Amino acid sequence: MDTKQLYEHISAYVDGELGNTDTEKLLDLASRDKSVQKAIESERKIKKLLKSRLHRVGAPSEFKQRINSLIAAEQLKMQSVQMNNQSSSQSSNPVDRPSSSRNRFLFSVAAIVLVGLFLVLVQQFNSNSNTFNALTVEDLTYQHYANHSGQMLPSEFEIINTTDAQMKLKEVYGCNITVPELQGARFAGVIYADFHDGFHTPMLKYEVSDGDNIYMFAFESHLLEENPKLIAYGKATDAIINHDDVFITKVNNYDVVSWKWGEVWYTAVSEHSGDVLAAMLPH
Repeated sequence: MDTKQLYEHISAYVDGELGNTDTEKLLDLASRDKSVQKAIESERKIKKLLKSRLHRVGAPSEFKQRINSLIAAEQLKMQSVQMNNQSSSQSSNPVDRPSSSRNRFLFSVAAIVLVGLFLVLVQQFNSNSNTFNALTVEDLTYQHYANHSGQMLPSEFEIINTTDAQMKLKEVYGCNITVPELQGARFAGVIYADFHDGFHTPMLKYEVSDGDNIYMFAFESHLLEENPKLIAYGKATDAIINHDDVFITKVNNYDVVSWKWGEVWYTAVSEHSGDVLAAMLPH
């Protein structure tokens, strides 16, 4: 099974649409390969997150009224045709005329309903697209964490400390960010990550003594403002005023912490509560 087919099977399995035979094969593979098991868990988390953000949109009342009016008009038209057929004495096949009229009526009704459904789907797509676009960087930070089950990823540079990381990011990528020291955590490296749809930004990694890992993304404000595909922080922009302010939001039962230093936004997630993570920040 190639990678593409494996992903399709995992997606179908999580949606409850995979056949029994393929399900048995997938679960057997997952029992022998931890990466497949993690991929299944990650798919569940992401779909649960998207389901919580995307809401079903009902058909607007004006669409329903318009469809009912068009159907009523077709009914009147059919009745008129039937009356004309009954009054005509020279029909070559009087028995087939009503059936033909009824078929035309059913076809017209089906066309009306299909057009109405299309309009509803267009509106629902636009609504869902706006909702999906409204996924904040906190949501996306959590998704990265869930995709890798919070595991430590290999660093892009051989660096010793936060100062080296700052210099390297500025030298190689032109990033003007502060790489913070966290109390009770060890800086473990940096990745210039594809955060979302081709938008790259530094991901800072930290290790805590109990084995928990922290993912922290840093965003230069002007880059976020220039990227229409990203919605920066939602309510965090209103909550963060002073240098020491933090904003904590829960995403799929994980606390994601946001704050701003100068012209750089940060968002971080770990197994710890948001209050504990916020307390690690230097003040």
